[in-house]
Amino acid sequence: MRDPQDPGTGELLKRPRGRPATGHAKSDVERAQSYRKRQRARQVHASHRPSEASTTLLLRELKALCADDPRMHTWAERGQRVHAILRELAKRFPAK
Repeated sequence: MRDPQDPGTGELLKRPRGRPATGHAKSDVERAQSYRKRQRARQVHASHRPSEASTTLLLRELKALCADDPRMHTWAERGQRVHAILRELAKRFPAK
């Protein structure tokens, strides 16, 4: 029989539902900032290491490179990057 006066009775203690709080939760602004920082890092990462970038990022970068984008320094640099992206896409999607 359970004794409601006994503080050691574990079954009578109500635990709150859900995941326990850690006390280190980020605010919405902090969460958004860290998300944007990760996205920027992935985009830079895609241009320097095409083999580790997602296909969507590769195609987005290829589209930007093919457009007349004044941010690109030289045609040679643009051509090298396009070649690297196309080579990676050809590896991922070989012709049948």
